[in-house]
Amino acid sequence: MKMFRQQKFLFALLAVLALFAGCKGESPTAPPLNNGGGSTPGGSTPTTGTVIAVSFSNTSPVVGSPVTVSVSVTQNGAAVPNGTAVELASSLGTFTDNGAATTIRTTTNGVATAVLNSGAPGTATVVATINNVAKSGTVTFRAEQTTPVPTPTNPTITAITPSFGSPNGGQTVTITGTNFTAPVRVFFDYGNNIAPVEAFVLPGGTSTQIQVLTPQTNLGAGQTKQATIIVITSAGSSSEQRATSQPFTFAAEQLTPSLTTVSPASGPINGGTRTTIFGEAFQAPVQVFFGSQEAQVINVQFNQVVVLSPAGRDTSPNGGTTVTGPVDIRVINVASNKSASLVGAFRYTPKSQITAITPGRGTAFGGTDVTIDGTGFDDPVTVSIAGIPATVLRVSGTQILARTGRTPVPCSPPSAAIVVTNVENGDQGTGPVFTYNPEKPIIVSVSPNPVGAGGTLSVVVDRPGVGVEGTGVIRFTLGGRVLPSAPTTITDPLGPTTFSVTVPSNLTFPDISCTSGNVTGTQKGPLIQDLTFLNVTTSCTDVATGGVTINPPGPNPCVVSVPPVAAVSPTSFCPPSTPFPATTVSTSTANLLTVSNTAPAANGQNLIVSSITVTGANAGDFSVTPTTLSVPAGQSAPVTITFTPSAPGTRTATLTLFTNDTTHSSISVCLQGTGTP
Repeated sequence: MKMFRQQKFLFALLAVLALFAGCKGESPTAPPLNNGGGSTPGGSTPTTGTVIAVSFSNTSPVVGSPVTVSVSVTQNGAAVPNGTAVELASSLGTFTDNGAATTIRTTTNGVATAVLNSGAPGTATVVATINNVAKSGTVTFRAEQTTPVPTPTNPTITAITPSFGSPNGGQTVTITGTNFTAPVRVFFDYGNNIAPVEAFVLPGGTSTQIQVLTPQTNLGAGQTKQATIIVITSAGSSSEQRATSQPFTFAAEQLTPSLTTVSPASGPINGGTRTTIFGEAFQAPVQVFFGSQEAQVINVQFNQVVVLSPAGRDTSPNGGTTVTGPVDIRVINVASNKSASLVGAFRYTPKSQITAITPGRGTAFGGTDVTIDGTGFDDPVTVSIAGIPATVLRVSGTQILARTGRTPVPCSPPSAAIVVTNVENGDQGTGPVFTYNPEKPIIVSVSPNPVGAGGTLSVVVDRPGVGVEGTGVIRFTLGGRVLPSAPTTITDPLGPTTFSVTVPSNLTFPDISCTSGNVTGTQKGPLIQDLTFLNVTTSCTDVATGGVTINPPGPNPCVVSVPPVAAVSPTSFCPPSTPFPATTVSTSTANLLTVSNTAPAANGQNLIVSSITVTGANAGDFSVTPTTLSVPAGQSAPVTITFTPSAPGTRTATLTLFTNDTTHSSISVCLQGTGTP
């Protein structure tokens, strides 16, 4: 699934790069980005002349080695303001600050940095984006070079099947291993200065498996004798090598068993404990008794027998009496009717049972000491409290003292039963439900408030929390934007903890009304933003809604707008001014009328020409384009007047402009032209 997501990301990344390649120049225009709250990441959005450079501390690191990605951002040759947000996305690996393939970092002196790491080899394409301006770079993670390990040629023995047999010999034994290079010779070495006996190697052997027939062996006064198997490869040549195996045991046809130990050595009185009896000379079929009761035999080997323990009440010769404590174990080789016993080898314990817990609640941060009462507790034990491993402080047969551990998500902790497990035999007891009390972080105070743009906030958070490893990674956001903060890692779950949080220096502030000299204007007003605390480790969060007021930087004058001032040029197309030239009937001549807004460009209002009309005896001989205008302060706009005489002789009309200039709400211009046949 992870590979699939990376492939999808790479396809999307290539598409984005292709789009940038087709639509952008070296200095593309970056339109403002709406980032919520009326602000732009890192302050003002670079407009034109933005140049991004991506570099790496190492372009060919070994897999697992962190690489620092540096993004240098300039605008018109100068470093962008501190706090400008840069989005980074990588097609391979993750960024260490958040464990994801994308992250947002802010600039300091025009440079933003992030640390990238990858657990797999390959080329990572890293794209740095500031709004619609992007730049990419690549870093190749390479597999760590290792010195090739030479292929061993010496023989090895990995298994002998079977590992015991009759002293009469002639039994087929399969030897498994490596590098069995022919010709091969096999010896059974008894030690004690007894000459090794060569075995007959059966044909058809391979480099990994050979078969031999066991030699006849004299057991002497004992019932078993062990021999080490020696395999000699390339026998008789200068490259001859040897390998030895674990001992092969020759055993008499009629064996007397012996017992050494059992595991586990205890179990609940209900029985059913899977128990392994260790010793030697076990010869199937066997019978196994716990006290007076026969156990169910699961498996028999020469040196061990696996059984299921019977119920404790059945082991008493009197019957019907519940037995706790030790009982003898006896093993009988049925064929030889030989037996052996191990006194007090297995101990019956009461069935693990939890009857009560105190207290039934505790903090999700852990550290609550819980007393667990019951029966059948057999040290060592493990304790799980609502699914969280606890620290066992003290154990007796009827009581356990355990200390709760930290929950991974303290603001939403679990509530479940306590489980006690006897480690030796796996017996479990389940008890009452234990409830972890939620521990939610709370933003206690934010100061100074209001704060100036680019200033530093002191944020106090109570019960910030930590993860199960005892640390918590902290992040603050303001209006959805990640802010630089310190410390970024904490170890105290309770607090209160004071964090230093830096407010961006460039923000978009709202316009508010103001007055200057009894004239209404506008100036920049304070920006109110939500402040969010996030414990990345535990996923617990708190939001101070509208918790930060940011004052705009000074100077912040009240800007008063000047009404529009309309003017036209020329003011007349009638004598003594220059009229339209003589024009043949039904043909056209055009003149330009310039409409100006002479209000100051810095703070003047737009001149709105709502309509332009032509009236008079010959109004039909004159037409105007356009008939409405909006002219910014300090600028002009042309109006085309076309004269198309419908008859010979002098033709006159009046052009009128209707404006939002209160002193010149209408302006009239005389029009005159001569039609010729």
